[in-house]
Amino acid sequence: MPIDQPNPAAAARGSVHVVGAGILGLSAAWHLHLAGYREITVVDAGPALHGTTPAGAGFVLPAAADESRRGGTFAVPISHYSLDFYRRLHSDGHDIEFGEHGNIVMATTESFLAESAAGIAGHPLADPGTRVLSAADVVSLTGGAVDGAAITGGVFMPRAGQVTTSRVVEVLTALLEAEGVQIVYGARVTALQTADGRVSLLSTSVGDLPVEAVVLAGGAWLNALLEPLGTRLPLLPMVATRFVTADAGLAADMPTIQSRDLGPMWLRNLHGSFSWGAGPGYRSSRLLRASGVDTGVAVGRPRADVLVDALRVHQPVMEHVFPVLADVEVVTVIQGQPVWTADGRGYVGEVPGVDGLWALGGDNESGVMNGPGMGRLLADIVTGADDPIADVAAFRLDRLPQADFPTEESIEAFIASEGDRVAHAFTD
Repeated sequence: MPIDQPNPAAAARGSVHVVGAGILGLSAAWHLHLAGYREITVVDAGPALHGTTPAGAGFVLPAAADESRRGGTFAVPISHYSLDFYRRLHSDGHDIEFGEHGNIVMATTESFLAESAAGIAGHPLADPGTRVLSAADVVSLTGGAVDGAAITGGVFMPRAGQVTTSRVVEVLTALLEAEGVQIVYGARVTALQTADGRVSLLSTSVGDLPVEAVVLAGGAWLNALLEPLGTRLPLLPMVATRFVTADAGLAADMPTIQSRDLGPMWLRNLHGSFSWGAGPGYRSSRLLRASGVDTGVAVGRPRADVLVDALRVHQPVMEHVFPVLADVEVVTVIQGQPVWTADGRGYVGEVPGVDGLWALGGDNESGVMNGPGMGRLLADIVTGADDPIADVAAFRLDRLPQADFPTEESIEAFIASEGDRVAHAFTD
C-alpha cells in the first residue's frame, strides 16, 4: 500500500473523527484515508507534540518474537509492517531520522545470555540473520561503546530500526493535512453521545461535532473517554523516564540495545548522544498519584522527579557497562505515560455495544514500534478487509473480562504474577 498517496481504487466512504494526535491516532487516520475515507478530522486536547509519542525512544523491531515476552506472537506482523512503513517514509524523502542497524539484546550473565539465545535466536519467527553474539562481537558492533569485560554477549536481531518520534508525528501530520484531513488542537473531548446504540455526537471544548464514526486513540486517557459510555478496558498507565546526554561520539550505525538484566534497560544513539532508560525510571501512574504526583494532567506530560532521582541512582550500573556515560552530562529528561494491558497485547477494534465507535490503545510501551501496523489493522477492521494485517480476535476489546480486572491494582497484581519486565514498578 502506498505511504504518501491515497489508493485511487479505494471506494469513497463517509466521515470519521479520530480522538488523539499521537502515533496511534495519526496512523489510524492515515490508513482510514488510504482505505477511502475522505472526511477525516483528528482532535487532540493539547498542542502539537505534547503527548507521550514524542517522548518515546523510537525503537522499531519485532519484539514479540521472543519467548520471554508476554502477549504471544500476534504483534509480529504489526511490527514488521511498521518497520516497512518507516522505511518507506524514509525512502520517499521524509526526514524521520530513520536508521536500520539492528538491535542487540545484551546479557551480563551466562544465564541471561542462554535465556536470550533460546528465546530469540531459537524462536520460530526469528528473522534470518538473528544470531548469538560474543562479548567481543557486541563491542565491535557498538563501536566500542560497551566494555566487553562487563558483559557475556548478546543476541543480534537484524530486522530492527529506529526513528525520532517527534519527526514521525510531524511528517504524518503534514501528510494528512496535505490530503485535506483536519487536525484540531486544543479540543478536549467533553462528551461522547450515542443514539439508538450508535455513536452520534462528539462534544469538545471548541464545539460539538455530529459524527458517523469515531476512533478513540487517547492513550492514558482512553478509559476516561470510554467510562461515560459504561465500559472500560483493563489498562494500566505508567510513567516512563528517558535521559538524553550530551554528544558522546556514538557511532551513527550503532544498533539499538536492550538488556533485561540491567534494570531492565534500553539504549540507543541519538545524534551521537546516549538516549536511555531503565527499570528504576518506571512507576505505575496509580502509585505516583497516591504519592501526590499529578499524572492526570489534561495537557502535556507528567513530571515525576522521584523517577528522575531513581534513574540517576541507577546510572553507575549503566556506566559499568557503558563507561563513556560517566563522562557526558544528562542534558534532557523526558517522561511520558505508556499504557500496559493485562495480557501484553494492544487493543484494536470496535467498542462493544456501540456501533460506529472504535478504539485502539494499550501500547505496552510499543506505540511507536507498532503504531503504523495498529493503524492499518484498525482500518482493516473498520472496512471489513478480507485479509487483515494481523489476527483480529487477538486484539479485540472484549477479549478479557472486565470483571477479572476491575481496578488498576488488579492489573498490577496479574502482571506481577506473570513476571513481566516492569513488575518492579508496582511496588511501593
